[in-house]
Amino acid sequence: MKRKCAEQLSEIPHLNGFVCPPQVLELSLAEYSAHCHNNPRHSREGTSPRTLIRGGNPVSPANHNMAVFQQLCTTIRDEHQSDVLAIRNVHERAFGGQYEPTLVEMLRNAGHVTSSLVAIVEDQVVGHVLFSPVTFDPPLANHGWLALGPIGVLPEYQGRGIGSRLVRRGLDESRFKGCDGVVLLGSPGYYSRFGFVQASHHGLSSEFGDGAAFQAAELRQGALKEIEGKVLYSPEFRQT
Repeated sequence: MKRKCAEQLSEIPHLNGFVCPPQVLELSLAEYSAHCHNNPRHSREGTSPRTLIRGGNPVSPANHNMAVFQQLCTTIRDEHQSDVLAIRNVHERAFGGQYEPTLVEMLRNAGHVTSSLVAIVEDQVVGHVLFSPVTFDPPLANHGWLALGPIGVLPEYQGRGIGSRLVRRGLDESRFKGCDGVVLLGSPGYYSRFGFVQASHHGLSSEFGDGAAFQAAELRQGALKEIEGKVLYSPEFRQT
């Protein structure tokens, strides 16, 4: 199925130098790849396989044009009921186990989902991220903190900025909803680009560990100064 991509261009400011003629905007993935093979000037200026996302993995020349197209034509939207099986498949393949897909389903069934976003390429769910509420010990009233995760992208679509777009969209939506901040367990080298810092440096601990992987990001200036204690995830994280 063909997909119009014109509206996606403004969402990817880091694709500087990309030349996309009007006729390319309605091409399918296969058609675009063939188009760029026959019209090299319609791909990124020059032939060097530059990194497409800040901090992302370099893309090989063979996959370069396809990766650019997927960047342009990735849609991020809320989860639909019809996405449930596809979301499970994403996490099964991304993590190679049952913990993450089962956790997503348990959080959904318990009503402990604040945001659940999917990434769509060519009408296929290729990525997913979930945000859920957290509590504090000692109890903290009137806070708006969330946990980010699980997040997963199909292996063949990894390294192309799709995970970054899911994170950024999720943080933006959480900020719009009035949330104060987000915590997660993950790689500091990856998540620092989104504003995450080591949570223990701000008086926060986690039931799953307090090292560098436990991080927090403010969605409202000064929010980290207003909280302290142990962050407690939704009970489903301890039941899987």
